[in-house]
Amino acid sequence: MALRLAHDDCFNVDAQLSGVWDAPRRERLGERLSALGPKGPARSRRVLERLDVHAAEWRTAKQRS
Repeated sequence: MALRLAHDDCFNVDAQLSGVWDAPRRERLGERLSALGPKGPARSRRVLERLDVHAAEWRTAKQRS
């Protein structure tokens, strides 16, 4: 999937993450991971938490640059 941004979006980190890691993507991934058996929900929470942390760190790094 190619990510195309308008010039103004180059400075908008949320626009850069749109479709990559946003609420709809998070929800879909959480549902799919949770459906992977009895340990799915716990694994889903851990994976989503790690991805949220990574996205937050990425946002911070982009805002500083």
